[in-house]
Amino acid sequence: MSLAYFAIVCLICGDNQAKSACGWSELPKDWQIWAKNCINYQNVGQWHFVIKECVVSYQTLSLPCTATYEIKKSEFLAFAYPIQTREQLLAWVQHLRQQYPDARHHCYGYIIGDPHNTTSAGFDDDGEPNGTAGRPILSVLQHKAIGNCLIVVVRYFGGIKLGAGGLTRAYATAAQMVVDQMVLSQFVPQTTLRIKTSFAHEAQLRYLVLAAGGEMLQVDYALDVCATVRLDAARLKEFVASLGVYGQLLDSQ
Repeated sequence: MSLAYFAIVCLICGDNQAKSACGWSELPKDWQIWAKNCINYQNVGQWHFVIKECVVSYQTLSLPCTATYEIKKSEFLAFAYPIQTREQLLAWVQHLRQQYPDARHHCYGYIIGDPHNTTSAGFDDDGEPNGTAGRPILSVLQHKAIGNCLIVVVRYFGGIKLGAGGLTRAYATAAQMVVDQMVLSQFVPQTTLRIKTSFAHEAQLRYLVLAAGGEMLQVDYALDVCATVRLDAARLKEFVASLGVYGQLLDSQ
């Protein structure tokens, strides 16, 4: 079974054998109930693709940026990076640990995906009192609704304790200062499809992709034509409906 980003929620087939093949039984019960109650689907051959209506775009960071905040001899170096995977965020954190090995703390907060409905957000206090560092950093990202973004705050301790409240305010201030330096752009979720068509219908398929604002990434020729297509996830339902006899959707991601 393939789950497209904010688009294809699940696959339903008309017979039990097909349901088993696509992993229907592995779906959470509430997803099964939701899918069965959903009347807004498109037939593509024997498959029924249940399409989620709301595909949300959101603000994200265009380029890395930095800011510095000082209070009571403690220095807070804030760094912001655009990310799309957890591997990327861990790589940036490790980079800063190596660049500032003598710093007392390397705390961070991040959101991967839509900040309004994220499936991957988190923080790390890195030795600071629980909830006084990573949590306020993440709260700034959530309040500003910035997705696919990592903020790391590197702290050099100045010898004067700030207290829990002071730490929370300091990390939040550093995070806000780096947010103020950000150049933001609109992130639009996209999905990639593989479509099989005939040689006779290739030109029409290309027209449909163009009309949906998509692009042909790759075309393979064998007995049939197999095209890899990318388009905005919000246009997926419209595009699938337009295929008709001109193409068969093989999979999506």
